[in-house]
Amino acid sequence: MKIAMLALAGLAAVANADVITQWTFNSNPADANTATGTLTPATGSGTAATLAGNTQVFNSGNTNDTSSPGDNSRWSVTTFAAQGTGSGARGVTYNVSTAGYTGISVNYWHRFSNTSNRFSQVEYTLDGSTYAVFTSFENTSGGDAWNNYNVDFSSVAGANNNASFGVRITSIFGGAGSYVASNSTSNYATTGTWGFDLVTFNGTLVPTPGSVALMGLGGLLAARRRR
Repeated sequence: MKIAMLALAGLAAVANADVITQWTFNSNPADANTATGTLTPATGSGTAATLAGNTQVFNSGNTNDTSSPGDNSRWSVTTFAAQGTGSGARGVTYNVSTAGYTGISVNYWHRFSNTSNRFSQVEYTLDGSTYAVFTSFENTSGGDAWNNYNVDFSSVAGANNNASFGVRITSIFGGAGSYVASNSTSNYATTGTWGFDLVTFNGTLVPTPGSVALMGLGGLLAARRRR
């Protein structure tokens, strides 16, 4: 029994939640200019892109990003669809291989300008091209406000250990065929912006057969030493 318990303890130590990929959008190397940035992840690997029609700029980032003082940028996207058209057609995509990981989740900070649409939809892909709707959010914090969202994909078995996993965040209608401005006293405009920072894909690293065997052996040796 002691041997089994020690082996399980070793497995638990290996199978910890981990950052797979994270975007901070800060320039690398730092250039002390928040109006510049990069779509290359700060941790891990993956790709970030706007959907067709959107344009991008870099602006001052979220204060929770302390990785690059004086050079903290966010990725901002604009040029959204005209009022009453293109629900779900504009936004951003993130593609990250989850190979070797389970229990996938995505955490991100999302900033809404006054005239941007307050309704966003999170979709996922298991093959890199076909997307399914997973959840949606309404920004109730008003305009020029940051919101933190955590999307747990642990119920999606196909998200685990998947080299073709990806997520996209799109602008969707919130009313009867219309977009709704984030600021209640503003009107929706195609020039409104969505900003993103600290976009993080998390998962639990799956122990390799070799590490499982080593943990079991370590437990066995420890048990023998105690006799």
